[in-house]
Amino acid sequence: MNPRKLLFAFLLLEGTLCFAQSEFLTTHIEKVYEQSGMKCIYVIDFPVCGEGPLKVTVLNLIQNVFSEPDKQPDFQVADLRSMEESIKADADSVLSEMGEDQGPWTRIVEISRISEGKKYICYKHLYSESDASMYPFTQTFVIRKIDGKFIDVLKNGGSKGFFKLLSKNFSSYLYENYGQDNRSFLAECIKERPEIIDFNLEESDYCWIDDDYLYIGYGQTSLAHVHGIQSLRIPIKDAKPYMSSEIKKLLK
Repeated sequence: MNPRKLLFAFLLLEGTLCFAQSEFLTTHIEKVYEQSGMKCIYVIDFPVCGEGPLKVTVLNLIQNVFSEPDKQPDFQVADLRSMEESIKADADSVLSEMGEDQGPWTRIVEISRISEGKKYICYKHLYSESDASMYPFTQTFVIRKIDGKFIDVLKNGGSKGFFKLLSKNFSSYLYENYGQDNRSFLAECIKERPEIIDFNLEESDYCWIDDDYLYIGYGQTSLAHVHGIQSLRIPIKDAKPYMSSEIKKLLK
C-alpha cells in the first residue's frame, strides 16, 4: 500500500477508535511549584484524542480556567506543550505577585475526570487557596460523549419527592457516621433553614453521576457541610424519577 495512504488510514482508524471506544483518553498531569513557603499545585486530566466535539468541550473547559479576564497573559491551551507552558506561566505569575512575605500558603487548581460511562464523562473543576477568607470552589460537569454537550442531571425546579429521598439518605449518612438514626437532627436543619424543603440544584453546590449512583455535593457554606457532610450518594434506581430525560438516556 502507498505509504501516504497507509498513514492516512492509520490516523483515521486512531481517531475513530478514540471516540468510538467507551474510554476517553487523557494524560494525567500533576505539577507543583514552590517558592518561599508558597505552593501552587495543578492536577489536570488533559485529553489526548484526535479532534472531536468531546475533546473540544474539555479543552474549552480547561481554557476557561486558564483565561480569566484579569489574568495576564491570556493563555491558549491547545495541546500538551501549551498546557504545560500555561501551567508554568500561571504559577510564575501567582508566586511573583504574592511576594516573599506571604508565608505558608497553598493554591490548588484541579480539572479532573471523576467518573465515566459509555455515553458520558464527568469532570470536576476545583479551585482552592489556603486562606481563611476563601472557601474552596467546586464545579462538576456531565458531558455527553457523542456531541460534547453539557447535560443537566436533575429535572428543573424543586421536587418534594426528591427531598424525601434526599432526607432519607441524609439520615442514613448520619446513622453510618455517628452511630444513631438522627432524624431529629434533620428536623432541626429544616427548622433552621426551611428553604431546603424545596430542594433544587441551587441548594446543592454540584452533582454528578456514575453508572450506579447520583452524587450530591455540598460546599463549605452549606448547612450539610457545616455538620460534616460533604456529599451524599444516592442509588441511580432511586434517583431516576427525578433525573433529566437526557441523563436517563445516557445511563441506558
